[in-house]
Amino acid sequence: MADDKRDPTFKLTITALSHVHISSGNTLTRDVDFLYDASSNKTSFVLNDNAVAYLLEDEEHPEWLSLSDILKKAGIKPTRQNAPTLEVEGLPLVRYMLTGAPSSKTNSPFQPLLEQIKDVFDRAYIPGSSLKGAIRTALAWSAFPNSNLDVSLAALRVNGTLPIAKFAAQNYEQQLFHSESSNGSPSDAHTDVLRAMRISDSTPITKELLLRQVGSTTDSSQPTELGNRWRSSTNVQNHRKPIPLPDIETIPKLAECTMHLQFDRYALLPHGTRQDFSSKAELLTNFVAACRERGMQLIEHELAFYNERKQTLPNVASFYQDLSQKAQRLDPNSFMLQIGWGTGWHSKTLDERLTEHTEEFNEIANYKDYKLKRGKAIKPGDIFPISRKLIKNDANVLSEPLGWVRVDVAEVAR
Repeated sequence: MADDKRDPTFKLTITALSHVHISSGNTLTRDVDFLYDASSNKTSFVLNDNAVAYLLEDEEHPEWLSLSDILKKAGIKPTRQNAPTLEVEGLPLVRYMLTGAPSSKTNSPFQPLLEQIKDVFDRAYIPGSSLKGAIRTALAWSAFPNSNLDVSLAALRVNGTLPIAKFAAQNYEQQLFHSESSNGSPSDAHTDVLRAMRISDSTPITKELLLRQVGSTTDSSQPTELGNRWRSSTNVQNHRKPIPLPDIETIPKLAECTMHLQFDRYALLPHGTRQDFSSKAELLTNFVAACRERGMQLIEHELAFYNERKQTLPNVASFYQDLSQKAQRLDPNSFMLQIGWGTGWHSKTLDERLTEHTEEFNEIANYKDYKLKRGKAIKPGDIFPISRKLIKNDANVLSEPLGWVRVDVAEVAR
């Protein structure tokens, strides 16, 4: 790297291997923000608020009307054929369409729909920060065994104080990613080696988004694992009724997009400044190998988990069996990771780098300000976490996990 003064740049081709959801932060409500038409190939039409406002100008009590009522009074019925051309006062009425049935209004009258992040033209994309966060976790997982860091409450202390749960890993991140000459705060981005890795947002997703219902292994009709034993979800609900999971907009499987990753060459060279990242350069530039190892380990872990539950979750077990086979055939410059919403604790933490130290991890997990098991104590022998978010298929059966992507890396000629 020292012989070439240009910043190394890589083209990343992202392929969705399961449904991917990265939230915009907005929540949509049926018959308020979108209209569902089962007769139109199970299509939901997300409407333009400004166009709908024009239709309500002469209404004395517009708050009493649902979208269905508003469009019926205006003599408008969106279909897949006419939706792209429908306009109100020169404004497009339909922003975009989704295929898939929302949760039943009978069971969940105000079931929220989480919106996928989009650009100003309502085109879905994957933020560079989403992939960078997954890479960061993989790098931490890879570097942890050789870091001489302890798994203990004491090792989490920052300036003698335990941080709040959201920032519990600050001290680990300081040791793994921050320049050795840094005396700043563990949260200071200026001293973090990941500042030398720049990832662009993706190109727009060209495939139409889907609307999918989400369930979990603890609130579905499937058996539910609690501790080391199985109980039916009916019994679980008798103790505490689970909060319904939202519906989500998803990037469909096999959708593709591209990003660019660039290293700040100068930042990774030894030049004696306060932020000397040269000792961390190898960790960063070997990101493909670290991500490959992490992704394959996570796949095998989840495959084993679901193989033990093949009778109740056969579709998910089959998904991971297929994913494992694909992972074994990956090109050396490719890797698989989970990104986005619903991917769970395993994909966003150091995972078994912590849990393999059973007593020490339980001490951390049960600390009064952390309580990782939703306020309950984790006991020896307990499985943690006990639940997984899963996509439901058209038969309302839990069928596959969220967020798996394949990343193919190609260096751009300099």
